[in-house]
Amino acid sequence: MRFLSTILKVMCGLFGLCNLFELNNAFVSIPIQKNIKLHTRLHYIHPPKQTEDHDKDNKNNENNNNKNNNSKLAGLVSLVRPKSILPTLLLNFSGGWIMNPSLHNLLQSPSFIIATINTILILASSMIINDIYDVQIDRINNPTRPLVTGQVSIDEAFGLFILLISMAEILTIGFLPENFKYIIDLAMINNTIYTPFLKRIPFIKNISCAALVAFTIYFSGLSSVNGLITTHENYNFLIIAMNLIFGGSLSNEILLDIRDYEGDKDNNIKTIPVLFGKDAAFVIVNIISTLSILLNSLSLSHVMDYKYGVILSIVCSPLTFNLYKVKVNDYSRESINEVVNNTNIPLFFTLVYFSLLSTITVIRPLWA
Repeated sequence: MRFLSTILKVMCGLFGLCNLFELNNAFVSIPIQKNIKLHTRLHYIHPPKQTEDHDKDNKNNENNNNKNNNSKLAGLVSLVRPKSILPTLLLNFSGGWIMNPSLHNLLQSPSFIIATINTILILASSMIINDIYDVQIDRINNPTRPLVTGQVSIDEAFGLFILLISMAEILTIGFLPENFKYIIDLAMINNTIYTPFLKRIPFIKNISCAALVAFTIYFSGLSSVNGLITTHENYNFLIIAMNLIFGGSLSNEILLDIRDYEGDKDNNIKTIPVLFGKDAAFVIVNIISTLSILLNSLSLSHVMDYKYGVILSIVCSPLTFNLYKVKVNDYSRESINEVVNNTNIPLFFTLVYFSLLSTITVIRPLWA
């Protein structure tokens, strides 16, 4: 019942319901004088000055309620980290385009559209459940998060989490094939157990996050075609792109652990930087990033021609070159945030590159 009450309060807040106020009418006064014939007169007097003050207070209260409602809504939006939605949409669209390079076909594919929506819902729900479990850690690492500041309560956040995963489950049951349901359920289970269990296991936590992000592009590719995906002519492009996304995400996850070193250490979370130090963690990031670009460029060279592999390594090179900023700035929070956010640029061009390759592969037989 407390949960339902909280949901109703959030809904009321979102629709901005106002309080109703009542004003008193004028009243009757009867003046009486001694030894004079009683005269009864009916007076309608002006409302007292206190009424004007009361109206001002009501308006102030109404404004405060509106501000609180807007603040609540902003806090709920902040919980899902909306900045991550656009890169996720890019991954979804790229995966679909690599396997089915036709905008018309993608927009006419219910499974692709629903798979994309579900990916966003699962991503948003994972952000919320992570904030719920990490509220104490965020008091050090991210003190402006809405659960830390009290902008959103734990019950409200959990209510939004339930709403999002319920929507994903309903869409999956109603519109996606049976095998997709197992994929969605596994993703939900991973999100649910990540913070209380997987996050406590060194390196496994990083692999878990990176794998979930990388699988997004594969899931979208799977949803955009009919039949066996492994026999598709563009399947190799999809796998190489997924591997690159995994390597980049894994590097970013370890960088974020370096950023959150103090809070993780105080809360006894055994991350790579906490166990081996920031310098060792940074070396691991460099190795992962470099090997990811090198090995996947060689794979593309094997599939097509060495020239295409060279182009891929050039496109991805900022992922490695930008890392020096972190070391130069002594692993500052600002420098790590900048490097992680800037990975979206080479990510964009990498996905565009694979989309072009898949398009060429499809239309080349038409030119012959």
